[in-house]
Amino acid sequence: MDGAGGWICTPHSVGKSPAKPHPTLQVENRAREESSIRFGPGKGGLMHRLKLSFLTGEQVLREENAHLQKGGLKMKGIVVYDTSYGNTKRIAETIAETLKESGIEVDLFDVKDVKKLSAKDYNFLVLGSPTRFGTMSFAVRGFLGKVKSEEWMNKPFAAFDTENPENVERARLEKKEWSAAEKIAQKLREKKMSQLLPVLKTLVIGQKGPLVEGEIERTKEYARGLATKLKEQKV
Repeated sequence: MDGAGGWICTPHSVGKSPAKPHPTLQVENRAREESSIRFGPGKGGLMHRLKLSFLTGEQVLREENAHLQKGGLKMKGIVVYDTSYGNTKRIAETIAETLKESGIEVDLFDVKDVKKLSAKDYNFLVLGSPTRFGTMSFAVRGFLGKVKSEEWMNKPFAAFDTENPENVERARLEKKEWSAAEKIAQKLREKKMSQLLPVLKTLVIGQKGPLVEGEIERTKEYARGLATKLKEQKV
């Protein structure tokens, strides 16, 4: 037998017990076995395991996701947003970047740049809007007309928005829904799409922003949760 982790038969070894593998090769064999259990046969190895041993936290997640994607886990989504002062755009970019770091392919579009939308090109949709007068923007409402029920039925979606804290408080006091994201989610559910997570509502200071401190990190956490859900469903 010739190869890593085996032994080599030579004329001098005929009739004798096989030589024990070198200790280094034994370590590699064990690493390969562990990797096969975790990632499936043929999708891991000593170098990969050693690489992971020097990483922690988010780096490990990224490495393992990339490793899994090489093994055949592939999906592609589209993140679409409207923005007035750049705040909703920042949230959309953060979601797209975090999904990519999780090993998921994503296209990012300003809603005004989406000319055609084909469900054949995407496994999931993420849609966001600034909250204006308690609802989504006119451009996002128009985009929803391109989402055809017969094409997107049962496909996963997530929705997000930016909101002014004063409007959030007003909605609470009046017991009214004052969120673009909630209105988007309702429309997509009516189209028989599958909502993966509760909507993401991010806060801005005043009408023009900037975003309230901590909202970008909260968005990253949301996107990581979204990536986990997508992989669980294997969309």
